[in-house]
Amino acid sequence: MNSRPIWILGVSFVILWVNLAVAHAAPIDVTESTKGQAGDNSEFDLLEDLGEPSQGDVAPGQNSDPTQIGGPSKSAIDAFLRGNLEECLSHLRKEVADNPDSPPPKLMLAGLMFKAGQRTECRRLLEEVAAADSNHPELFLTFANLALEERRWTEALLALAEMERLGPRKSWNDQQRRMFQAALVGGRANVATRRKNWEQAQGLLAEWMKLEPENARLRDRRATALFRAGREQQAFEQFDIAYQQAPKALTPPEVSLGVLHTQKGEFDEANRWFDKALKRHPNSAKVHFQWAMALLFQDRAEEAATHADEAARLGMDSVNLDVQRGIIARQRGQLKQAVSYFGQALEQSPNHQAAHYHLVLTHLTQGERDRAFELAEAQSKAHPSSYWAWAALGWAQYALGRQDEAE
Repeated sequence: MNSRPIWILGVSFVILWVNLAVAHAAPIDVTESTKGQAGDNSEFDLLEDLGEPSQGDVAPGQNSDPTQIGGPSKSAIDAFLRGNLEECLSHLRKEVADNPDSPPPKLMLAGLMFKAGQRTECRRLLEEVAAADSNHPELFLTFANLALEERRWTEALLALAEMERLGPRKSWNDQQRRMFQAALVGGRANVATRRKNWEQAQGLLAEWMKLEPENARLRDRRATALFRAGREQQAFEQFDIAYQQAPKALTPPEVSLGVLHTQKGEFDEANRWFDKALKRHPNSAKVHFQWAMALLFQDRAEEAATHADEAARLGMDSVNLDVQRGIIARQRGQLKQAVSYFGQALEQSPNHQAAHYHLVLTHLTQGERDRAFELAEAQSKAHPSSYWAWAALGWAQYALGRQDEAE
């Protein structure tokens, strides 16, 4: 069977997964949840995307075999990336002609726009498709994901309810039907997470896990919800199982609990868990890296430097470590060294938003206001949907005395 009809499910799962990630405990740098906590230190409140996805991670609902997920042809995608929408639509129309059970061409194009962050264009096409024929479950899944991206939780739930009412297509195979169900449960878990309804969230995540029992990251996220629902022992057990399932992708369970206690501002308890982690994993660069980040939350840069250096000694060679060491250097007043670390990070990953943000702050600390503004303005134009970019621009404008624009 040709499985192209649900390619949008595969794209949408990536978005659901990214949205759920902000509620995850480890690493510490994935933290919308830390804002206003841990001493309300605004510098570290912004460490929400210091980490980067592990290579080879599979998002919920996605099978590593592309023939099982389906999707637009390479020709359609290439045309879209070149900005030739007419050519892209032409390829998509041919796909629908070859497989009449596919979603409408404009719905597939809207999915590509959504994935590319073109929300306005995506919404316009979705409305056009809905006016012509609203009997497509993929249509309402994309509407739901658009609402999730824009933090409109009630609208997301309504779209998911309409998707559920329409149900899966009769021609879909068992795997496609599981993906459909996972999209429903995952979207609702996302909303519960964002609303901080942790008991409901952990229940929905448990339901999702029944569809993907080997998904370690999903189990890890349920453990986070259990912790926030006040079930620390159950959380530890789930973190431990998840770590055993994917030790390269995840951090030890003690680290996850250390991160969560850090986010709550419970530093003594956090350090107790990090100490346990280090005793259990004495040669783990991950443990040292995460403990260093926790110590930065506590404004203990000297101790953080010791752990960051040890992570480097143990072989950690990553952009994230360069950014972390840059932050430590700036806190210690070693501004030239901080600029050097952020520069190293940006050489490896030119679009690393955390590195750009902290580089702007370092220039401001050095009194280089015009340079900071120049960098921040360029980033906000290049990445208009980046929280980091706008936060950096706001600080630069404030430093230049442009308070009205900064606010």
